Amino acid sequence: MKLKKMFIAITMSLMVFHFGSIAWAKPVKGLMMYWRGETDCAKGFRAGLAQLGYEVSATEFDAAQDKEKLDRFLESLDETQYDFIYTFGTTVSTKAAKRVTNTPIFYGIVTNPVKAGLIKSWESSGNNTTGVSHAIPYEDQVDFLLSLGSFKTVGMVYNPSEKNSQIALEELGRLLKAKGVAFAAEPVDSEQSIENAVSNLISKKPGLIYLPSDSFIQTNGVTIISKINNKNIPTYAALPKYLESGAMIGVVSSYHSVGMELANNADLVLKGSAPSSVPSKTLPLSMQKIKLNTKTAERIGADIPYYIISNAEIIK
Repeated sequence: MKLKKMFIAITMSLMVFHFGSIAWAKPVKGLMMYWRGETDCAKGFRAGLAQLGYEVSATEFDAAQDKEKLDRFLESLDETQYDFIYTFGTTVSTKAAKRVTNTPIFYGIVTNPVKAGLIKSWESSGNNTTGVSHAIPYEDQVDFLLSLGSFKTVGMVYNPSEKNSQIALEELGRLLKAKGVAFAAEPVDSEQSIENAVSNLISKKPGLIYLPSDSFIQTNGVTIISKINNKNIPTYAALPKYLESGAMIGVVSSYHSVGMELANNADLVLKGSAPSSVPSKTLPLSMQKIKLNTKTAERIGADIPYYIISNAEIIK
């Protein structure tokens, strides 16, 4: 009898826990908008929302790096069908914000949302958006890459049609000039133009080549980086993916960490705060890392200062 009563009590407590868990999870309907498919940022965002107690049912759209496809989708979008819209990258985020003016937009992986015109300031977007940038301030990046050596010229390959690259072009040019360092940049916007762009850049004898936060450059990273490595020129990576593709070094933020942090912004909005009252932000310094591809460094014969090596996460 006692065992039977104990079994009933345990069963009832499990039922209470089960139904309590269901009641606790808050269902929300979202639209997940991608520029080049789902990334770790989106995965981190979903994981963060789940940890915060949300049960997300999401519709997904992938622009596949096609602006016309993105425009067509936005023209037909009924924003009232969603509790929130997640956007990845500068192009998707800025275009979505022009079309969607009421439903909260949570953006990730936008290098400089203020310069891109997405938000009015980091403190307040002035609209229905809030988000988290993966970017390391350009001032910090320039100081770091110049600590790697005495470079007379720093080079960059970039896609002129991507806003992130346009911003990098402007910021790096300005900051390097102030440091007395020449800046050489070559545009590349198709696979056919890679060979000439990289050859032209190398002919300008850069001491280091900067790889910006750019979806096209990232997609073609292996091809671009291998050509640079073959000339024994160090590369600085603004994105973690470049390091996996053979770039030498970079100070980077994890896409997954950006997504997790973005979920905290979303939580405040879903609980009633206006998106404009939730500051946009970059990841704290504790979540940023120096990553060093030692295989590449050894292959090109780079001389990395010991204090940088000792503080870096090594990629072999």
